[in-house]
Amino acid sequence: MNVDAAQRQHDDRSTLPYLIFSTDELPLADRTRAWQEIAAPLFEVMPRETTLEGRINSFLLSDWLVGTIECNAHRYSRQPSMSANDGLDYYFIQHYQQGELKGTCGDNTIELRPGDIGFFDTKQAIDVNVTSVRTFSLIIPRHEFGIDPASTNLHGMVLKRESPMGYMLGNHFQSMLQLLPTLPIQDAKQLKSCTRSLMVAWLDTLSSQQTRSASTLRGLKQQLHAFIDERLSDPALDPALLQREFGISRTTLYRAFGAPGVSDYIRYRRLEAALRDIKREEAMSISQIAFRWGFTNERKFQRAFRKRYDMSPSDARHDSKDLLQLHSPVLALQDTMAYWVKRGKETRAESGDLA
Repeated sequence: MNVDAAQRQHDDRSTLPYLIFSTDELPLADRTRAWQEIAAPLFEVMPRETTLEGRINSFLLSDWLVGTIECNAHRYSRQPSMSANDGLDYYFIQHYQQGELKGTCGDNTIELRPGDIGFFDTKQAIDVNVTSVRTFSLIIPRHEFGIDPASTNLHGMVLKRESPMGYMLGNHFQSMLQLLPTLPIQDAKQLKSCTRSLMVAWLDTLSSQQTRSASTLRGLKQQLHAFIDERLSDPALDPALLQREFGISRTTLYRAFGAPGVSDYIRYRRLEAALRDIKREEAMSISQIAFRWGFTNERKFQRAFRKRYDMSPSDARHDSKDLLQLHSPVLALQDTMAYWVKRGKETRAESGDLA
């Protein structure tokens, strides 16, 4: 089943949330602005031709955004993040199916051809030119890899199509494309775990100087992150529970985690989940959302939320998209796409073009 067929079955709430955006549905005068606003949480995009034209098929897997991007020739860039807390802790990963990319990532040059896979860190500078392309793209939180960006910099790294891991990961991405339109929500965690494990396996081969101890700690950190994501709603989730479940000492737990600390990480993940629900689940009260994600005291949740996002949960529910762009670019992208999809339908209806 293709993505368009899946869209017609969207009433089945068991499948993943998704959106299909196409500039074909918009007046010519709106197309470049729409594309630029959709990309704004991550990049500044400029057309290399008169107008930006393209299509995005996107699937939301919790805090991952996965799908295909087709676009004519363009340039995209980003200045490095000035604040460690600006929320853009994401990797943008692209498997090129058609077209080419050339440019710079920080101080390094990068070139992608069909079949290659590129890794981009949204906190770092990028300036690239792209031909007319089709890519399989993922936007994934950096913590998913269980690595310290200060010691392992993925920005601008390329997995060549000729390499064994490039071939395997590329085929995995193609399989994901086939699965996503009909994937039940309850299977999304399994798919994410498989994808994460395959990419982490590649990370373990990156450096011949890497010690076995570092590799072991990274593997443990990945397992800890996966366990935490599974148990976020459990109020009993804390460092002591992790020590018991994994049979490790407090010292090993904190060595594997690094910064931020374990308790801070659990709280941040709960707050991120709560923010997604606050913006998406309008029928749920703030207290219901707090308890849903493991907070046992609404007042403590309110304080933690305000400290993290500099506003109350109630204000966040009615806030502009700036909060999402800063702390949840995945949701900001989806929301902006939804706006332009709706705008396209309204424009077609006004012109009598809507079937």
